Amino acid sequence: MGTNCSRMKIASEVYKGIEFVRISSLDANEKMNIWQTIEREKIIKILRDNELLNDCIQYRDYVSWSEKNRAVESVA
Repeated sequence: MGTNCSRMKIASEVYKGIEFVRISSLDANEKMNIWQTIEREKIIKILRDNELLNDCIQYRDYVSWSEKNRAVESVA
């Protein structure tokens, strides 16, 4: 389960063909940063085995956010 991106140490999950990252699985600093900066429509809910996962982001959206965030950090 999951894919590792060499630059980002985050594993994705796949459910019914949707590759996603759980915000709750991120480290505390990144978790806080993503909640403050990501567009709310990028956060999705997934119902998996009668459990509602309400803090998911599609992996491609996470990668895009992460690259933008790193670009901003390198400029600052």
